[in-house]
Amino acid sequence: GRGVVHRQLTSHTVVKTPERPFGYAVVNWENALTLDTRSVMLDTRDDVFALGVVAFRALTGALPDVQTTHEACPYAPVELCSLIDNMLAIEPVARPTCTEIKDRALWLATANEPIKARWTPPHGLDDKIPPMTDGFAIRISRTRSS
Repeated sequence: GRGVVHRQLTSHTVVKTPERPFGYAVVNWENALTLDTRSVMLDTRDDVFALGVVAFRALTGALPDVQTTHEACPYAPVELCSLIDNMLAIEPVARPTCTEIKDRALWLATANEPIKARWTPPHGLDDKIPPMTDGFAIRISRTRSS
């Protein structure tokens, strides 16, 4: 994105930052280099691959292997799985640029409906269950925490 290669992106270098406008930040920049560094071959697509590993692991709980992201997590949006798979491409030239990732991530954030919370019965339901004469009844109750 900005002419800098982090070179050590992992799940430990992406941290939650609720006090900032965007909820996450990358830390540990001491080994980062600018793209104009001549002594080392640098490619921003190496960071793209590393971020793909972080995303795959966050979504599936496992490190990437021969499975596609959609095979590892079939309930995830297909577009998200496709983006992660592109980030994990073996050939660096096949990986998206940082700008493409940002654009696709913003599109995903606005295009997909949020997952709806599961319905649970209101408090007090267990006291109002009518008796059943035929069939069976299920009693739903909640434990009280102190």
